[in-house]
Amino acid sequence: MSSLKDQLLKAGLVNKKQVQQAQSKARKQEHDAKKNTQIAQQLTSERQQELEKIQEEKQQAALRDKELNRLRDLALAQRENYYRAQQSILSNKLNEKDATIEYYFAIGKVIKKIYVTAWQQELLARGQLAIAKPYEDMEEFILIPLEVAKVLCDIYPQMLVVLHNEISDNQELEEDF
Repeated sequence: MSSLKDQLLKAGLVNKKQVQQAQSKARKQEHDAKKNTQIAQQLTSERQQELEKIQEEKQQAALRDKELNRLRDLALAQRENYYRAQQSILSNKLNEKDATIEYYFAIGKVIKKIYVTAWQQELLARGQLAIAKPYEDMEEFILIPLEVAKVLCDIYPQMLVVLHNEISDNQELEEDF
């Protein structure tokens, strides 16, 4: 059996040039189809890489946003604790204007003083009163009760300046005379 090409040539319906053109056209179409599938595969691969890159950038942005939110919430909580502690100190202030006894205490290597009454001096020594500093930039010291000092230790301990160990009423104070 001969091919369709041979039969058409014998019948005189086509000449050799037309057969060659048809074969060339068929080869070109086959080559283009292969090339197009390769291009399509390459474009699909590039698109997939771009999508993966975009997804990774979204994940990194979400992590960055989450960390920024955590830091913002932490700063907000610290600020709230600062003002809560400050309000606690100021609302439980036990300083007396007629106090005449100088009570000395140390902040780091610096000696400071506050004026107290004899009763406040005793309570300070027994750990029943504490000294707090509500403002970072001012040298104002405030006497506060032990309960407030304990709360202050939990929420903002930087404001607590002096809190001696608690001594019960039955125990005697040691005097260093």
